[in-house]
Amino acid sequence: MTNWKSNNKKSKIKSFYLKTSNFLLLWNCLPFSKKTMELIPDQARLVYTGVDYKIFELGAELSDGTIQQTEIIRGRDSGKVIAIKDDKILIAQEQKYWKGEYYTLLWGRVHREENLQEGTKREFLEETGMVIHDMKHIMDFNRMSPIRFQISVFVTHDFVKIADPILRSGEKIKIKEVSFDDFLTIVCSEHFRGDEFKEKIKEIKKDPNTTKDFHKLLFWN
Repeated sequence: MTNWKSNNKKSKIKSFYLKTSNFLLLWNCLPFSKKTMELIPDQARLVYTGVDYKIFELGAELSDGTIQQTEIIRGRDSGKVIAIKDDKILIAQEQKYWKGEYYTLLWGRVHREENLQEGTKREFLEETGMVIHDMKHIMDFNRMSPIRFQISVFVTHDFVKIADPILRSGEKIKIKEVSFDDFLTIVCSEHFRGDEFKEKIKEIKKDPNTTKDFHKLLFWN
């Protein structure tokens, strides 16, 4: 049964944050702008479609008037999750035999037949054994080289353990619960993988007011 009182309370709290001038500035400007660089120019021509990649050709005119063809590889988009349990943030400590040990957000690539939210929830379930009932989209950014794809970040407070994780061969993932301050420190460290998200967090940490608003963005529940 839906708890309408609880949902209305959450909606009012979120509306309050959205109405504050600092939060609106944070939401619409760097580092939270949803405007991203164009992944594939409109004039690019699709020449190949595979399971994981699409290849486009784009003609560029050189100074002497000749046209040079450039190939652009478009990969599968990915979703990252900032999962919050009480006052702690869940972060993954992964170990792969070809990469060593590192920290990362819980994330995964979206399959062709899935939409972004479906794929993100599936990957979260596989890595943690937890199902997400609801999540909020907070930011996008694009990776432009060598393979182009969009990365979207979500926040969730509404998830529950239902099974054991399903990990790939050679993959080990430990889920750690950390404070907000420790989360910022880990993300900005050399042990965190995810350069685009790391750069955004570094920008946030430069301004105490922006850091405070980012905390509100995550812990509005």
